[in-house]
Amino acid sequence: MKENDKRHPSQADLRLPPSFASRYDVVAAIEANPYRAMAAALGLCWHGHGRITSAKWTGGKVLDYGGAVIDELMGRGISYAEVAVAGARALDMIVESLPKAGEVDAAAKNSEAPEESLNG
Repeated sequence: MKENDKRHPSQADLRLPPSFASRYDVVAAIEANPYRAMAAALGLCWHGHGRITSAKWTGGKVLDYGGAVIDELMGRGISYAEVAVAGARALDMIVESLPKAGEVDAAAKNSEAPEESLNG
């Protein structure tokens, strides 16, 4: 398959999945198997023409899904390296979309009710 083919991952229309839980699941899976995590990120983010069709996302089963994405794309004649490159783009997009530790801490401090409102 040629890179200018819309079904090639280099041409993928990548969009963030709406589920933050799914995004966190993918990031958490990096340590266990980074290549399957990248493939899962690609599968979750790929919209439109050429997207992954045989693999179905089941929340929390990141490595199984990533493996199915790899199998589908390699079955299309796409190299493992090309899957990894496109997957890395998708994974970067997911990581950048998640709140950073400092943002979470600041939000937690802002969510605390002032003491006077608790006492009346």
